[in-house]
Amino acid sequence: MISSKSTSTSQAHVVNQVLAAIIQNHPFDSHLAKSPSLTHHFSNPPWANELITNVLRSIPRFFFQSPRSIGRQNTSRHRAPLKQRNLHQESIKIHNHTLLLGPGAYRDPEKVTLGLNKALEFYYWVESQFGFNHNEITCREMSIILAKGNKLKDLWNFLKDMSRRNTGNLITTTTMTCLIKVLGEQGLANEALAAFHRMKQFHCKPDIYSYNTIINALCKVNNFKMAKFLFEQMELPGFRCPPDTFTYTIMISSYCKLSLQTQCKKAIRRRMWEANHLFRIMLFKGFKPDVVTYNCLIDGCCKTYRIERALELFNDMMKQDVEEDGRFETWGRKY
Repeated sequence: MISSKSTSTSQAHVVNQVLAAIIQNHPFDSHLAKSPSLTHHFSNPPWANELITNVLRSIPRFFFQSPRSIGRQNTSRHRAPLKQRNLHQESIKIHNHTLLLGPGAYRDPEKVTLGLNKALEFYYWVESQFGFNHNEITCREMSIILAKGNKLKDLWNFLKDMSRRNTGNLITTTTMTCLIKVLGEQGLANEALAAFHRMKQFHCKPDIYSYNTIINALCKVNNFKMAKFLFEQMELPGFRCPPDTFTYTIMISSYCKLSLQTQCKKAIRRRMWEANHLFRIMLFKGFKPDVVTYNCLIDGCCKTYRIERALELFNDMMKQDVEEDGRFETWGRKY
């Protein structure tokens, strides 16, 4: 019996071998396919599935990460709020060697292009040389690479190609939800909204996780008009995906954060009123706020000098005996 330690070591060796071929820009052809280690591992379907997934997940880490962020802690403190990006203007700035700020700053365009081209070449090479049938997981990882590389035209063409295949349902609601989350984290909320509307094209039905993810992406770039429209759509009687505790928490947290970013006292009062109003509606409809909901609202009240309201919420939380159940973190890890 092969131990799990030796199996993981062997898989890591193969992943490093493939990544070395990508970095050195070696072509994925029949000559590389005859390598003994690759032939042994990619011919076994369980191993091939895990290996392909590990290779695809490693490409953004090696090619899309800026050198300035290597070694830094993964934290959101002291980070400027996201703004909706314009990829056309960013391409012009890169061509003119102008300073580019935001999530796409300090990337090497040549490395990003190399990683995208080699990822697509590797994806189809495994299929043609070893007869591997791609499943939902590998299709999702390839889609995430295209989304992180900001190649949206190639992303839509890839999804159309995968949806036409008769090898099973490769494009699922979970895949589209992950794409919406990645695009939202990249500051591409409008593109995430386009992916949300394209779900019907790929025969996917949005669920509560899809709605929560797109609302969160829109709130991050302060597009509250569209986020509130989707939220009000979910509140319609008989709607297929009614809002849950996480939906209200996202809206309340976003209103509190936006009130802290503005210097207008009238805007601060308006946003905090909206947050407290949503909290009362949440209680009226029978939802039980969790510790994340209370923390977001208490933090917003304290930082806007509403100490009495913050103490009132804290005492209410202690009376309700609210405990952290981990559901919000589970939802964040899954999508």
